[in-house]
Amino acid sequence: MRAAKKKTTRQLYQTAKRPLLLVNLKISESRLKSIIDARRQPKPFDEESKVAEKYASMSVEDRAFAILYDLGLIENNVDPRDPNYDHSSDDEICEHSNTPRD
Repeated sequence: MRAAKKKTTRQLYQTAKRPLLLVNLKISESRLKSIIDARRQPKPFDEESKVAEKYASMSVEDRAFAILYDLGLIENNVDPRDPNYDHSSDDEICEHSNTPRD
């Protein structure tokens, strides 16, 4: 009998029965794993308590952002004023842009 290979997080995501809706798949394995863990339901009571405790001390706005980020529904944007920001592809047009072209 052949031993089964352990699947990577990305392979698990791609073979899921109900795949996650992630627009940008250029994310790290650790970020993808944290998104999958955040979306896994039902959670044990002790884990639910930890999550509730984490969000309880936040303002409503920060809590909303943190929940959406943890679920993978939004991502942090890079600040273009950051000295380490790469401007090399700023003039490229996004394929899914809804802005009218001349």
